Amino acid sequence: MKTAIQAGLLKVKKTLALLAALSVLGLVAPVFAVEQGQLLGTQEDGYGRIILSFPSRNTLPDYSMRIENGVLSLEFVEPISVILPDVSTTMPDYLSVARVDPDGRGLRMGLRSGF
Repeated sequence: MKTAIQAGLLKVKKTLALLAALSVLGLVAPVFAVEQGQLLGTQEDGYGRIILSFPSRNTLPDYSMRIENGVLSLEFVEPISVILPDVSTTMPDYLSVARVDPDGRGLRMGLRSGF
């Protein structure tokens, strides 16, 4: 009889441990759910084109945009990850550098001249 009770308690403990682990995973998983985007820049005759796309989405994540002191900034509500080309090579007349902020909420591009 004692071993049956102990076996039952062991099953309850294992179940509770599994539920605790799953709930911790549920809290941590959204941190790793970062949107993966791609930036494509091309330089044409007389203009440059920047295309920012997120293939897993139909629309861009919520963002705000501004140009200040020669920097084009996109600030996102949620963290993103963007594959960045060497924009100084692909758009040498328009961009000098592009980078994503360490927290993943901003994309900044250095402009060569005022626009």
